[in-house]
Amino acid sequence: MNAWMARSVSSLKGVGAYYIRRLAKLGITTVGDLLRHFPVRYDDFSNFVTIADIKAPGTYSVLCRVEKIKTRKSFRRRLFVIDALMQDDTGSIGVVWFGQSYLVRSVPQGSIVALSGKVVLRENKLSFQGPVYE
Repeated sequence: MNAWMARSVSSLKGVGAYYIRRLAKLGITTVGDLLRHFPVRYDDFSNFVTIADIKAPGTYSVLCRVEKIKTRKSFRRRLFVIDALMQDDTGSIGVVWFGQSYLVRSVPQGSIVALSGKVVLRENKLSFQGPVYE
């Protein structure tokens, strides 16, 4: 087992020169180094709450339905801003994505989505800003 852990990452299938350089920057040169490398940050989005339970800015995950979704153009940065209103049985919350105009087609009105991400206080209302969705 120790001989296998001491093997170079270049011996792994699919690891070419590009990935060898990137892994080396992280200090990963052997298979053992790769197996012992853990993410710097890990977000656990498995703990869902209801929209009514979101009380303060923070990180939350909710299961909700898309009530409204629309695209508008930002004047300052010339990028698209997607505004959505999500709702569950307990309430509703706004969602904002920046520069992802395809979301209007990917997340149509009436679809059920799981949102996970940062909730901020915007215009005296809580809203998700750039959440991950499924």
